[in-house]
Amino acid sequence: MSNKTFKPGDWMESMSRGLWQVYRILALDGMTLVFSKRFVSASYKKAFAEEVCNARLVNPLEPEKLAELQAFIAKEAALHAKFRAYTPKPLDALLNLGVLPPAAPGDTEAAMMELEAKLAALLPLPAAALADELKRLGLEPNTTPARGWKVQFVSPDHMTDAAGTQLVYRFAQILR
Repeated sequence: MSNKTFKPGDWMESMSRGLWQVYRILALDGMTLVFSKRFVSASYKKAFAEEVCNARLVNPLEPEKLAELQAFIAKEAALHAKFRAYTPKPLDALLNLGVLPPAAPGDTEAAMMELEAKLAALLPLPAAALADELKRLGLEPNTTPARGWKVQFVSPDHMTDAAGTQLVYRFAQILR
């Protein structure tokens, strides 16, 4: 399906096996994210979980599968009540940006601690602004995974900017 639209409450199949219900939609610049919680496994066993996927990777339930699910829900009302009461855990987005360590001579550990303090003081920013901020702090981008550092940022529960069109990230840690 190329023109899929979802709304909270819709039933779907996802990349992960089982039957999922949409509880949140996040339309960002260039992509739509579908947050869903799993009700049952493919064999109709309780399998509560949560995930987020690009809308291109999920599909609405086919009518016959939806009818089968509705019959199961009618038969297993207590399990469905538990599912409705189930609150999904927040799902964070991670962003790792590769950088070359500062070229300054001296104590690398002290330089890293100073850099961590500067990064921790940043307000949440969109990804493009983070790359610029790293450059402002004297860190050069690194596309060679075998060397350098990774600066990890997190967008708690896919936090967005005021317009709601892009994720914003906070500093999490430096990975060496």
